[in-house]
Amino acid sequence: MNAPDKALSKNIDQFIGKDAQLDDDALKPFANSRKIYIQGSTPDIQVPFREISISDTPSEFGAEKNAPVLVYDTSGPYTDPKYDINIQNGLPPLKTKWIEDRQDTEILDGPTSVYGQERKTDPELEKMRFNLLRKPRRAKPVKMFPRCIMLKKELLLQRWNILLLEKIREERVCQM
Repeated sequence: MNAPDKALSKNIDQFIGKDAQLDDDALKPFANSRKIYIQGSTPDIQVPFREISISDTPSEFGAEKNAPVLVYDTSGPYTDPKYDINIQNGLPPLKTKWIEDRQDTEILDGPTSVYGQERKTDPELEKMRFNLLRKPRRAKPVKMFPRCIMLKKELLLQRWNILLLEKIREERVCQM
């Protein structure tokens, strides 16, 4: 085994194992803030935000309270204390319902490419496997869309959700 292979093997042993965990610092919530979710266009769309507490503003007549600032949170479930993070099991499949509702994909029994099948049966890769039980999907032949069309559809949905969330955020700020 050459030096790069030994280094890779050490990394695999260190990060991929039955008791593999993320560093505690990666899971700590951010100071002076809390993670909140705002419902998107449907109840299953929960958009993460971080509500950041702002210190009081000093003034001549004492301290002036400041409303918290709401920002989009890209940290994923890692900073949400409600999630039990297990890197062996991966993240929850949040988009499954959306994909199923489109009815334009089918579930496969396993990888269909020669490359994927070879990797699936390669014993050398066994120690690197995760506990993912999801099966792969592919587009149905009659529903196959060019990727750019799917991206445009998803982008329109995202824009609609962003507009909705901006409206909700404005309403929250006006209520404070």
